Amino acid sequence: MANARIMIVEDQNIIAMDLESRLTSLGYLIPATVAYGEEAITRAGELMPDLVLMDIMLKGAIDGVQAADQIRQQFGLPIIYLTAHSDNRTLERARLTEPYGYILKPFEDRELHLTIEIALYKHQMEKQLREHERWLAAVLKGMGDGVIAADVQGNIQFVNPAAEAMTGWSHAEAQGRSVAEIFNVVHAHTRARIDNPIHQALERQEVTRLPEQALLIARDGREIPVDDSAAPIRSQEGLLTGAVLIFRDVTERKRAEEQLRHLAYHDTLTGLPNRSLFQILVGRSLADAQRHERLGAILFLDLDRFKNINDTLGHATGDQLLKAVAARLTGVLRQNDTVARIGGDEFTILIEEIEQPQDATLVAEKLLNTLAEPFDLAGQELFVSASIGIGIFPTDGQNLDVLLRNADTALYRTKEQGRNGYTFYQPEMNATALTRLALENDLQRALQRGEFVLYYQPKVTLDTGRILSAEALLHWQHPELGLTPPEQFLSIAEDTGLILPIGEWVLRTACRQAKAWQAAGLAPLRVAVNFSNREFRRPDMVALIEKILAETGLPASALEVEFLETVVMKDRDNSMAKLQALRQIGVFVSIDDFGIGYSSLEYIRQFQIDGLKIDHSFVSRAHADKRDEAVVRAIVALAHNLSIRVTAEGVETLEQYEFMKTCLCDEAQGFYFGHPMAPDVFMRFMKKGSGMLNTNSGARP
Repeated sequence: MANARIMIVEDQNIIAMDLESRLTSLGYLIPATVAYGEEAITRAGELMPDLVLMDIMLKGAIDGVQAADQIRQQFGLPIIYLTAHSDNRTLERARLTEPYGYILKPFEDRELHLTIEIALYKHQMEKQLREHERWLAAVLKGMGDGVIAADVQGNIQFVNPAAEAMTGWSHAEAQGRSVAEIFNVVHAHTRARIDNPIHQALERQEVTRLPEQALLIARDGREIPVDDSAAPIRSQEGLLTGAVLIFRDVTERKRAEEQLRHLAYHDTLTGLPNRSLFQILVGRSLADAQRHERLGAILFLDLDRFKNINDTLGHATGDQLLKAVAARLTGVLRQNDTVARIGGDEFTILIEEIEQPQDATLVAEKLLNTLAEPFDLAGQELFVSASIGIGIFPTDGQNLDVLLRNADTALYRTKEQGRNGYTFYQPEMNATALTRLALENDLQRALQRGEFVLYYQPKVTLDTGRILSAEALLHWQHPELGLTPPEQFLSIAEDTGLILPIGEWVLRTACRQAKAWQAAGLAPLRVAVNFSNREFRRPDMVALIEKILAETGLPASALEVEFLETVVMKDRDNSMAKLQALRQIGVFVSIDDFGIGYSSLEYIRQFQIDGLKIDHSFVSRAHADKRDEAVVRAIVALAHNLSIRVTAEGVETLEQYEFMKTCLCDEAQGFYFGHPMAPDVFMRFMKKGSGMLNTNSGARP
């Protein structure tokens, strides 16, 4: 009803605000929104609203049912209950307060509007019934709900148009017949006939309702889910004269409830079962396996480098890929097996019954093979692979949490071994996982305890042997494990986000050290610092570098920053802006490990960098492998055409050094020239050779 005044009683502020907004948009007036039952009673008496929306579960001394009962008895106001779920005892108490409806959370505008309108109409009709009984038939004909009125014997006296449409009986045909013949209801599941609510209202002389899952069997055989209430009709003298049944088609509500149930147990993107449903299915399968002494398997599947697709092509493409992956995984499984998405690019597969553990490998290989085929997404061809961890139940776990944890441990081992494969869980893997967890915990405190140290490895100009720069390499002086190289902990730091404070410490320490070497009289020297993906992505990266240069007094020209090729290729516009900003302040910008990522010199030209380092995997073989030689020579030639200096990484032998020199490579770095050194050792090393190196005499300190 337009401008109807509705008071909201809801103790969750967000829900109350949302509900008030929805009702206002539907044209209703909200004179008050309260959170406690006691306040609701007081305000209802003051405001006398047209309707009260009452949350069943309220905080305070009285709940929504008690408050509703007092409001009904004292002021005769209609109540609609708001509920998400309640126990049977509470619902039975609520029923006794004669509510005008229930609205299921979360709210759907159409159902909300319809339920409120029905309640307002019902209340208005009841008042008119008491005041103008002679108008009852005309009013009931206009209602959207079905209405059937019967005398005290249960014989029909009135059927409104909505009831005619639902039952298939016209008013003329139904009049005088038993209500049980016209209003035939059964239970949806058991198909047992349900006692007619009009007969119950007449016998009990009180309002009655149909149970849940009631189906109206129409005259033509149609089955319509209905909700209803039947109330006795009394004369002015209080004598029982009959009963009226008001019922509605709740097909849409049932459909909405089913949709809510589906959403609760299925992933919205792929339509696959979610973790909640997967847990139920695994629980059943585990119980069955234990009862019949059978085996089953859980496969934990994670797409390899899926984040790269999201970062490079966008989340919309990533979502399309996830849906396509879900369809393929489902297509290769048996009908009684289940694939679920439990988040991100993580999928789990339940294999209900296997004869032996090795049977799970057949499934894993099918999954990997089906993913190996290219995906065509809007004309774009994408290739993906996956890593899989396998847990066998009940031997590897007695519940889903343990099984998933163990399968995830096996999955991590697959990733360590190069990805695109599968690994069975083994109990000893937990020791490795615990070691990693312990390392992660120690890493949390390492910076505070001053356990990190920087070592420096020289970069040598190949034409003169002069040392122009040194790369700062992070090591961890672990209190128990000793000096720990970066490859053992940097991936953990990157995963946990600790790389940001650690990286800031590295940059500041390296700049201070370079400034100290200058003050000690060393020849001009650049210090090179590596930046990880997370560090490069931080919005204030350039500002941080400027700040630390100002703090330490190191000239920008004495700092070299190195980024992985794959890092700068993500979000190219943003990367280009950052690299250009660094060059504008005078910092030397290099691309590290060139050749193993995108390897496009066209993009390198766009980025306008100062230097690039050829990955050691090419350098180590180029003097003996014609293909690698061709790659190295091409990179050097094209880079020089773009005025980019080229550094060879990982030079360890005289043959490698001589080859890189013939390729006209500008600089080289590796054990052949010197191992990473502590700051004081590096300074003595530099002073001893006056910044020059005899490059033909073999390995250095």
